[in-house]
Amino acid sequence: MSIARSVKARAKQLLVARQHKTYEKILRNANKDYNDWIRHKESQIKLENAGNLSAGLISFAECAGELYQKLYRMPENIIIFHQNDGEVSKLAKPLIIDYMTKHPNLSLVYGDEDEIEEMGRRVNPRFKPDWSPDLFLAKFYFGSIFAVRRSDALAVLEKMQKDGKVSSSAEQNLYRLCHQLARECMGFEKRQQGEIDTFPVGHISEVLFHNRSTPGVWKGSFPEEYVDCSGQLISVIIPSRDHPEILKRCIQSFVRYTRYKRYQFVIVDNGSTEENKKVIEALVEKLNQEEKGSITHLYLYEPMPFNFSLMCNMGVKAASAEAELLLFLNDDMEILQPDWLERLAGKAMIPRVGAVGAKLLYPDSDIIQHVGITNLRIGPAHKLQFLSDQEEHYYGKNRGVHNVAAATGACLMMRKAVFHEAGGFREDLAVAFNDVDLCYSIWEAGYYNVVLNNVTLFHHESLSRGNDGESEEKRIRLMQEREILYDRHRSIYGKDPFYHKYLVTDMLLAEYTPILQYEMDLAIPWATASADRAGATEFREDACLRIGVECITDLFEWKYGISAERAREENRKVSDEDQGYFLQGYSFVIGGDNACYQKILLLKNIKEGIVWQIPIQIKYRPDIKKELSDQLNVDLTGFFSKVKADVVPPGEYLVGIKVKDRCSRQKLVNWSDRQLIIKG
Repeated sequence: MSIARSVKARAKQLLVARQHKTYEKILRNANKDYNDWIRHKESQIKLENAGNLSAGLISFAECAGELYQKLYRMPENIIIFHQNDGEVSKLAKPLIIDYMTKHPNLSLVYGDEDEIEEMGRRVNPRFKPDWSPDLFLAKFYFGSIFAVRRSDALAVLEKMQKDGKVSSSAEQNLYRLCHQLARECMGFEKRQQGEIDTFPVGHISEVLFHNRSTPGVWKGSFPEEYVDCSGQLISVIIPSRDHPEILKRCIQSFVRYTRYKRYQFVIVDNGSTEENKKVIEALVEKLNQEEKGSITHLYLYEPMPFNFSLMCNMGVKAASAEAELLLFLNDDMEILQPDWLERLAGKAMIPRVGAVGAKLLYPDSDIIQHVGITNLRIGPAHKLQFLSDQEEHYYGKNRGVHNVAAATGACLMMRKAVFHEAGGFREDLAVAFNDVDLCYSIWEAGYYNVVLNNVTLFHHESLSRGNDGESEEKRIRLMQEREILYDRHRSIYGKDPFYHKYLVTDMLLAEYTPILQYEMDLAIPWATASADRAGATEFREDACLRIGVECITDLFEWKYGISAERAREENRKVSDEDQGYFLQGYSFVIGGDNACYQKILLLKNIKEGIVWQIPIQIKYRPDIKKELSDQLNVDLTGFFSKVKADVVPPGEYLVGIKVKDRCSRQKLVNWSDRQLIIKG
């Protein structure tokens, strides 16, 4: 090697080493530790008034046998029950006293928990949902700490003694105590209409207990709650068009595997070809011949543009008046277990229950497609999608029975009366979010929506119309329908009582992930913008530079769920600080040393080709790091930026990114398929 080349190589090594040192420093600051993060959160908690109540502690181990006598001798107003092996948080007493002072009608409250190591470092948080009656009946999800009013507990324990229900098992005593307290305060009844986040059992969404080891979960001692639906007619509404073989597979698996036999198919076709229409007509005619007139299956044929909501509403109108239950089912479903229909129906017949969904897997696999819908700030999301159902995720979210904000319309059961009370499917939501809208209306009416993870079906997702996000046209339609959804349900925007405030809500992550690594600070400075006169032409366009744009939104809508224009129409104040755009995503170079690249966000005017440069803030992304374990220095692949509404001229812009290797002459550019529409 020549001296010149040797000097250049040595100089590059020094540059790379310097970049690595800088990169590691940024990474150390960006990689938050749960222990530090949660302690900082707790230091910001302010108690307005602790009240005049007092609280005493009793461990679970002390609750076997004569529990009534033990509580009778305690002088405090509130009794805090806690796991044996661990520490009650210093915040537990004041938070519980404060909560029960502010909620004098509540008898029962529980909190969250984590684990504490020998040196006092805290790990493994368990963030719980708000009151979930159906989950409670499946398992004692309160976990390691809960509190009761002493007077109410004594009254219940006295009844338990008289009825001979006091057990030598501390776990069973506590479970029965909580069950009866919850039942007496209407915890297993329909809520008042409009009370979207008010529950008869309290949940303090802060960590109140630190376990020294991972505690076990108590199974419910009460039988799983179902209403006998024998003899009830279920109308099964199936929208379908031009997929006779898929529809036939669905119906054949339904007939073959379903033990419950009182059902009526209502197939709604919005315009199959004449050939396919004849195939479906023959299928329905055969079904009716086999039923011999006891049940009439229907085929509704009406050519029109695809509108899932309208088709489902048509099916309900045409269904038998005798049917008390409705099942909305996609034509691309496969039935797997004999008791699935009676389980869905039995749960839907419970008076407090609204919509009931099932676990859906991708065909011939254990990969999850749906275990309930979560209402994130970015919109409704399928948590755990694409993960293996062989694993148990986040304290059993894919096991047993769970209360949820919504469930997918691909398989959705409810009473006909609930459907009509909620107003049916909104026909202005033709393609997306119509099922979510219906479930939200049911939730707002005071019902509890449920997903049964003990009912599993295969779902050949979106065969009929493709994936919603596969084109910019469909993406724009999706955003428009999302806007309609949250305009109708403003009080729900950014809220989900069954999804904790300390879990990620600003982006789509499959797992239930604590927010500490992904928390977004919208108080970041506004980014400047400058015209890229060369239009990034000196940068080589290369697919090895990857860019994913996860969020690109109007900042006002991001914060409040409605547009600034709508807010002004309603005479709401619109601050200058809320007017602009928020962009978030990730970027990396395949095969490159990602510690060495300088990144700049680009906006390219689609019509004029003018390119604008916007600086970005770098974000630690452990999820991307996990996916790219074979790539170099991809910890800091996340980016986000906030730009004023007038920073670039109005128009439609393609979002891209360009990178420059600080240690070589390499310059790369690439474009996403996402667009930003800047309003005039």
